[in-house]
Amino acid sequence: MKKYRVEFAFAENFNCVSEWQTLDEWMEIETDTARDAAMQAANADDFEKALFRVFELTTNEFGKLEKAEPHKPEYFQFHDFEIY
Repeated sequence: MKKYRVEFAFAENFNCVSEWQTLDEWMEIETDTARDAAMQAANADDFEKALFRVFELTTNEFGKLEKAEPHKPEYFQFHDFEIY
């Protein structure tokens, strides 16, 4: 399993987001894919209509987690899908 950081925002679309936020429990989520991490976050109360961006995490030379290079997030929205 890989580790991911999930950030969320509430906006009409991804271009309208001025600030992304995260919750402590989403700072490190272990799943197989970035989509699974976003879906796990979407299942939280009141987050089914949020926009999500997910960064893969890696361990640096000091043993701390950081965003994996090249720091490109994956973006997800589940407005049109049923979340389980």
